[in-house]
Amino acid sequence: MYDFLLQPKNRINSNESREIAMLHGRGHLSGNTNGKTAARVVFVSLMLCFAVSVSFAFAATADRPDNVLVLHSYDQWLAWTDRQNEGILDTFADAEENCRIYVEYMDCRNYPDDRNLEHLRDYYRYKYEDRKIDLVITTDEVALKFALDNRAELFSDAPVVFSGVNEVTAKEIIGERTGVTGVTEEIDPVGTVKAAFGIDPDIRRIYVVYDSTADGVIHGEYTIGTIRGYAPGTEVTGLSSDDPEAVFETVSRADDNSIVVCTAFTAGNAADMQEIDHFCRALGSDSRVPVYHLFDIGFGNGAAGGSMVSGRLMGEEAANVALRILRGEDASAIPFVKKNTTRYVFDYKVLQRFNIDTALLPENSEIINKPDSYLEDNRGMVLAAVVVIVTLLIFITVLLFYLKRLQAMRKELTNNNAKLTGLYEDLSLASRKLKKQYDELVAVQRDLSTSEYKLELLFEKMMNGFFIFEPVFNSVGKIVDIRFLMVNQGFFRNIGMEKTVVVGKTWLEVFGSPNRDLARYQNLLDTGWAERFESYDPQKKQY
Repeated sequence: MYDFLLQPKNRINSNESREIAMLHGRGHLSGNTNGKTAARVVFVSLMLCFAVSVSFAFAATADRPDNVLVLHSYDQWLAWTDRQNEGILDTFADAEENCRIYVEYMDCRNYPDDRNLEHLRDYYRYKYEDRKIDLVITTDEVALKFALDNRAELFSDAPVVFSGVNEVTAKEIIGERTGVTGVTEEIDPVGTVKAAFGIDPDIRRIYVVYDSTADGVIHGEYTIGTIRGYAPGTEVTGLSSDDPEAVFETVSRADDNSIVVCTAFTAGNAADMQEIDHFCRALGSDSRVPVYHLFDIGFGNGAAGGSMVSGRLMGEEAANVALRILRGEDASAIPFVKKNTTRYVFDYKVLQRFNIDTALLPENSEIINKPDSYLEDNRGMVLAAVVVIVTLLIFITVLLFYLKRLQAMRKELTNNNAKLTGLYEDLSLASRKLKKQYDELVAVQRDLSTSEYKLELLFEKMMNGFFIFEPVFNSVGKIVDIRFLMVNQGFFRNIGMEKTVVVGKTWLEVFGSPNRDLARYQNLLDTGWAERFESYDPQKKQY
């Protein structure tokens, strides 16, 4: 047994219980008033304790993962059981649900008597009496019957999902009980026989090996009837694995136009044939003809191949059904899943033994034990050699490309050198012309500087008042004022004003009254014609 995702249970802090004890342990209060007060304190304490307990209970319930029990009929060393278990656990690992998985093996293959069931019942009662099981997944019929018979007592009356049981047996075990669903075994004898006829069209006899258990008889009869319906001209003979020596004797003398088909069986009854794997290997080694299997229990155990029911696929489908139930679906409302869980699998070593060409196998068949080729055996070395060769080829190609490119560049450089020589001569001539022009520009700039100085000197020393302004417009583009940009000394002398900061101010800001000549300025801007005029200031009585 093993389980996964173990987590500690939530516990109420012990400090809370101490606090309650302290409230109850206070001294006596005198008088009716004190008695009522103490009663209120006790009542409030009890209510707080109840609220805290309920909140912790709800929190523990909300955070508790779903407990899922996987109950196997047989031991974990049986390949069929192990593959179902892998499919179940891998599917839960890929899901988003928070689950704690418990796995139990009933080992009924080695201990098939009722005493083992009694011991298991006592063991599971001891182990799970304090744990609520939310769902049970069973594999094969023994675990399904045990889980249903003891569900209410041992497993919290949880819903049950079965795997690895045929539909007839499942319905017999379940009866009228509810909360049960699962994945039925859907064997494919026609697919196996069809593949065998594709390999050898001359097959005339087919031996069907099965055991005497109820499940084995159902599979055996179904396989025999199905093969007879598919190949009516073929003789079909049933062989019980309860007498392994007779089975080995028969298949060892089988005609060349025969095959053997194995259904589900537990093992032979001979003392040295208690293990299924051993039985399968002995059957495959003693048989003169290919042995095909309907379950992957023969996978790698002497079977030539076949359309095999996959234990892993069965486990995956059962886990998917279980997840649907954990997400809220009613198990009773989910019908049995009759999905095809078979796949074509063949053993290369056995095929070689019977000279079977792999090209005759069905499409998309899986082939095991196939030897690797030299390329596959030395894939790393071959890959490294290929990489080195490709790298060298790339290097040589690049080198040749650059050599050719270098020759072209050398020729191009020679031509460019001649062009550059002529260009240098042209540039030298242009440089001399530019120097001459530069000297002329320097002389002009010198003259301009001298003229600018003279103009500035004239502007400052002239007797007449002189100023430069910019117009100030309103929102419709009409001049409403002017702003002084530059004024000379004569400006202040002519208007009788002390020298103040005028630049940057408007006429109105300087003189306190609007300029009377704005209309003339406006006409100048509109027409572009210069005009001479005189302006008279009546206040100062001067022009």
